[in-house]
Amino acid sequence: YGDFSPYLSLPPDNYYFDIRPAGSETILATYQADLSGLSGQALRVFASGILGGDPGFGLFAVLTNGTVIELPATQVARLQVIHNSPSPTVDVYANDGLLIDDFEFQTATPFIYVPAGVQINIGVAPGTSQSAAEAIATFPVTFENGKTYVVMAAGLVGGAPGFNLFVTDSGRERTEDPNQMELSIFHGSPGAPNVDVTPVGGSGPLVSDLAFGEFTPYVGLIPDVYLLDVSPTGAPNTIVGTWGGDFTGLEGLVGVVFATGILNDDPEFDLLMALPDGTVFPLPAFARAQVIHNSPEPTVDVYFDETQILDDFEFRQATPFGFLPARVPFTLGVAAANSTSSNDAIYTLDVDELQTGKSYVIMAAGVVGGNPGFGLFINENGRDRALTAGTVDFALFHGSPDAPEVDVKLAAGPVIIDNVEFGEFSNYLSVPPAEYVIQVTPANDNNTIVKTYVADVSSLAGQAATVFASGYLSGDPGFEVWVALADGFTFPLPEFVNTNELDSKLTSLQLTPNPASEESYVRLTLSEPEALRYRLHDNTGRMVLEGEFGLLSAGEAVQRLDISTLSAGMYHLEVLSDSGVRTVKLAVQR
Repeated sequence: YGDFSPYLSLPPDNYYFDIRPAGSETILATYQADLSGLSGQALRVFASGILGGDPGFGLFAVLTNGTVIELPATQVARLQVIHNSPSPTVDVYANDGLLIDDFEFQTATPFIYVPAGVQINIGVAPGTSQSAAEAIATFPVTFENGKTYVVMAAGLVGGAPGFNLFVTDSGRERTEDPNQMELSIFHGSPGAPNVDVTPVGGSGPLVSDLAFGEFTPYVGLIPDVYLLDVSPTGAPNTIVGTWGGDFTGLEGLVGVVFATGILNDDPEFDLLMALPDGTVFPLPAFARAQVIHNSPEPTVDVYFDETQILDDFEFRQATPFGFLPARVPFTLGVAAANSTSSNDAIYTLDVDELQTGKSYVIMAAGVVGGNPGFGLFINENGRDRALTAGTVDFALFHGSPDAPEVDVKLAAGPVIIDNVEFGEFSNYLSVPPAEYVIQVTPANDNNTIVKTYVADVSSLAGQAATVFASGYLSGDPGFEVWVALADGFTFPLPEFVNTNELDSKLTSLQLTPNPASEESYVRLTLSEPEALRYRLHDNTGRMVLEGEFGLLSAGEAVQRLDISTLSAGMYHLEVLSDSGVRTVKLAVQR
């Protein structure tokens, strides 16, 4: 009371002034000051009257010519409207007045002033409407003076979930912390499940269990490079998609990130951002990708369009899974090492687009200038982790230029990968973490063993890998089977050396009854004491039973197998010890 403020220079415009007790967020009154026609003028605004008394409190402006203007008390709120319903283009009415004309899907208004303290009937009509009477939906709302609202139109007109307006009164036009950027996230994809939003490389979700129609509070982030995985709540290995970008230097950025579109349908699911000025843009989408060099020669450079992404990439080397832009066409180029630009490429592959949420394995294979020729082969259904935490998932790529079509089978067991020819990926297999002995055979001739390998994946639970045949069957470098893990580590599988001493110790092994339905008995004879264990595989190679027989004495022994829960079919029982393995077939009948 009794103080003058310094003069404040403002652009001529329409303003609303809130009167608050110092240090309080409580608004006592709001006054409109239309200064749009007063360019070049100087005004003194003064408070007058008695707050809660007579004469009443008011704000008045004095022009330099002595004219005194009472500023009208006017309750107002700030409002941004975002159109996120897949159809149609609409007109929006406030009572009988047209508020937004031809409002299109995935667009937004800037924040505007709207009357507060009174009920407003918000009507949504087709974009060709002539009046509010044509509204297909009407929503009565009352805004509170001084608050900032974001209204999201979402849902399906005539569908489920139905079209609705979702409102938050916690909108922001500027960050509370000028050193941060602040985002609110809205789930607006009809039919999509509750989702988690997790920063790639973060320690946990940024947003958990967000349901359709919900806004999150604003989240403050230090501006940096962010990639965000969207996944169904409770299923972190099922990635719907990955979005983000480089926000470095964007202190003060504030916006609403909203999920839009329909999952696995049209328009496609996407993440967009709305800024306070009404600008709406899609967040860049990304896919995971791993590159494996399996061409015998030479060491190469790899280009993404004009940008070199791999330098001096060597034979049998792999990258870890990284990120490439999704939903945009691009060209992959391969050039000899020490290249200077993408113009040096000896091979190019035009990629229409990658899908966000998917993982790709890109394999370089073939012979430069030879037959089969050099090429890039893409597994569009790659995995950078196992689908379940307790298994190891792997796919086979046939990359040996002179090898025939092959099968892969368990030693003395079933074929687990069938008929894979050069340049092909197999489907993924999920197996328990254990040690396996596998054999590579020509397709349709499983009695001819090309190579036998030991695959010890006992320490790889939860991981996914690409197993790739490499080198020449008759040439240099020689044929080997290699493994590429998701982190880019590669290693050859060791060849199996048959030192099966169990053959001499286990002098007899049979199953009775066989076929069986509820139980079968393992009848065996040992020439000396031996600690035995067992594994039962179905005809696809999936392990369905395992256990310990323990340390058995020399002589005859009988062990019971409970097979009551197994489906009808052919199975392979492995009896193992540190001395080797023996296998016998079991038929289950129902």
